[in-house]
Amino acid sequence: MDIGAVIDGSSIAITGGTGTLGQAIVRELTRYYHPSKIVIISRSESRQASMKQNYPEDGGPMRYRIGDVRDLRRMNEALADCKLVIHAAALKRVETCEAEPEEALMTNVIGTLNVIKAARNAGAERFMFVSSDKATAPIMTYGATKYMAERLTVGMNAHRQGTSLKLSCVRYGNVLGSTGSVIHQFRSGDDGPIPITDKRMTRFWWTPRDAARFVLSSLSIMRGGEIFIPKIPAMHITDMAEAIAPDRPQEIIGLRGPEKIHESMISPDESRWALELRDRYVLMPALSFWPGASWPEAMPLPENWAYTSAWAAQRDPLTKERLLEMLEDV
Repeated sequence: MDIGAVIDGSSIAITGGTGTLGQAIVRELTRYYHPSKIVIISRSESRQASMKQNYPEDGGPMRYRIGDVRDLRRMNEALADCKLVIHAAALKRVETCEAEPEEALMTNVIGTLNVIKAARNAGAERFMFVSSDKATAPIMTYGATKYMAERLTVGMNAHRQGTSLKLSCVRYGNVLGSTGSVIHQFRSGDDGPIPITDKRMTRFWWTPRDAARFVLSSLSIMRGGEIFIPKIPAMHITDMAEAIAPDRPQEIIGLRGPEKIHESMISPDESRWALELRDRYVLMPALSFWPGASWPEAMPLPENWAYTSAWAAQRDPLTKERLLEMLEDV
């Protein structure tokens, strides 16, 4: 389905809308589409004030709401009359979630359930949860909360309670220039060595604009219950450091706890219900007990296949030259 056919004339809410992805989505929406209303929901009044400089409310579609996804009452108010919901709000820093697991649970899991309930109460038609590669075979708290939020989103398709709400997810890797990105560390004015945890490490990378376009295209084609995963390039972290700071030495410091050497966006077990489209993969619900999604044009993937950054770094390597071009877009 054409993206404009879904977005134009519709009211859309974005939780965590002042973040890197949220702002990239707003750029796409205001440049290329004509939504009737864009509701930005976040906890940061300073970020909202900054965002209003570029996207003011003055007579246009923008609306700003201070609110916490933990507060169902406030989510019901903020999402009122919204037909499309993109849920990007989360605690995202791995070390914070590990140190504060209860807070991660309340925001990333209970908060997701609250936004789903509020979307249903608002009569929304489409709900897209923004997940992470860390949800694939999780080994830390952050990934575990994202995985549970995925399961909530997919499973709630069976609890629509007579509404037309469809719920799906997107799962992807690192966004260049996002808050907490290693790019900031590599680009710092420090002349000291760049700390590298393991020289074998590979990571997926793409730009905020690419991530935003993927979310919106997935929102337009969703049928309910899918997890959409993009085909994106990957590279060794040592090559990235050399491309960004060629004059700084690298220092191997060792893995930080249960850190993954290679990222994974489809695990071998998930490959049994994974499909391949031209520009993305689709994880179908393992237990599809509601009428909904079917993708006859998609191809099944080999059993026990895994979509990892190590595989992508060989199959679709992100070159140093291409990385620098992408950074110009950040």
